[in-house]
This record gives sequence, C-alpha cells and structure tokens, in this order.
Amino acid sequence: MHIAIVLESLRSHWRSVSAWCIGMLAISAMLLAMYPSVQDSAADMDQFIAQFPDALRAMFRMTDYSSGPGYLSTEMFSAMAPLMFIAIATAWGSSATAGEEDKGTADLLFSLPISRTSVVLSKAAAMLAVLAVVGAVLFAGIYAGTAFVSIELQLSNLLAVCVATAMLGAVFGAVALFLGALFGRRSLALGISVALAIASYLLFSLAPLVGWLGNLLPYNPFEWATGSQPLFNGWDGPGIAWLALTVMGLLGGAVVAIRRRDFGS
Repeated sequence: MHIAIVLESLRSHWRSVSAWCIGMLAISAMLLAMYPSVQDSAADMDQFIAQFPDALRAMFRMTDYSSGPGYLSTEMFSAMAPLMFIAIATAWGSSATAGEEDKGTADLLFSLPISRTSVVLSKAAAMLAVLAVVGAVLFAGIYAGTAFVSIELQLSNLLAVCVATAMLGAVFGAVALFLGALFGRRSLALGISVALAIASYLLFSLAPLVGWLGNLLPYNPFEWATGSQPLFNGWDGPGIAWLALTVMGLLGGAVVAIRRRDFGS
C-alpha cells in the first residue's frame, strides 16, 4: 500500500465525503427528532404496526417498533443506511482503477515505480477509510442525539450495527473494484455491483415470505450484516467474519485481474 495514493484519493474527493457525512447527520437528526412522537404514542403505534400485513412486517423485520432499537432498526438500518453505504462504496470502487482508464490516466498511473498491487490496495484503503469515516459520523450522530432524545440504546450494539453496515457497503465496493480491474469500464463495474446489491437486498427482504429463498440467506451479505439484528443482539462474530473475508477475497481478485491487464505503453 502506498500512502501517497491513499491521501491523494481522499484529498480529491473530500467534498463528496463531506456531503455524505452531512447527509448522514441530517438523516440521523431527522429520525431522532421524530422518535419522541413515536414513544408518546407507543401503544397506539404498536397496535397500528400489528395491523400491517404479516408479509410487510416480515420484509422489514419490524420488531418492537416503539422501542429505540426497533425504531432505528426499521427506519435507519433496514434499508436507508445500508443503501447509502453501498452507494458510497460502489462509486469509489468502480472508479478506483476503471475511473483512471476512463480519464485516460491509467497508463501514467501504472507506469510509476509503484507495483500494481500497491495501487489497487491503496485505492481500496481509501475506500475503506471513507466508509469508516462515514460510519463513525453515523455512530457519533446517533450517540450525540441520545443526549437530546430519550431513546434507550446500548452503545456497543449501536457500534456493532454501524460497523456491520459499513462493512456491508465495503463488500459491494470491493465487487465494483474487482469488476473495474477486470474489465476496465467504470460504468459496467458500477452497474453490475449496484444490480447485485439490489438483488441481494430483495432476496433478503423476500426470504421470510418465500420458503426456498430462506435457503439462500446464509450466503447473503445483508444477512451477515443485519440478519441478527445487531441493535437488539449486539455483535455477530460470524457475520462480521464473512463480510471481512468476502472483501479480502474480492480485493485479492482485483489484484490478480489488474496484474494481468495490458495497459500499453
């Protein structure tokens, strides 16, 4: 890994990173501001949710909606936060090397006295650093909000779900990076990785409703990240391990793919 490449990648995208952080804070503040009204009408809200179709409650894993963990699990971590992290990661991953080819700077980058392996790992490190920063902002925003809103959360569980959600984004970011290294086309890498993320989310959501889809859950990154409901149950060691191993495997594939590419002279 080459620190100069990592820093340059972060420096050139600091505006977009700042925008994502502000967006995370704004969404967190909005959801926390709405929670007191949910809490004040907890009995009515639980009765209202109970009237939802079983299919809808199963799709969004609605559990004890009026509680702090139940509310945030449904409103923030069932779809909104995971999809935001995936959007960040796939944008970064697809532009890591394929973006250089689109701009016509790949020949120059890979002619530098730096190994291709180092370039790929440096680009990946920048992506992971951004996800870590946005994840930390999300954690800090919700934690700070608990000082103003009466919401019961275990901080270790909040940290667990923020880490797992950021790592979920890293999986699909690594998919985009691998495809970009393999094909050299940013649009293709971005399109396929986003499509895979949407398909994974739909399979995860529909699994409680379709019996045979439940057999695929152990292989679904969404299940690894949020299937154990970290806000209620804390850290899911096997799920975190599968997320990490998948990211490492895809980055290894990206290194192999980029080393076999011919960028000309």
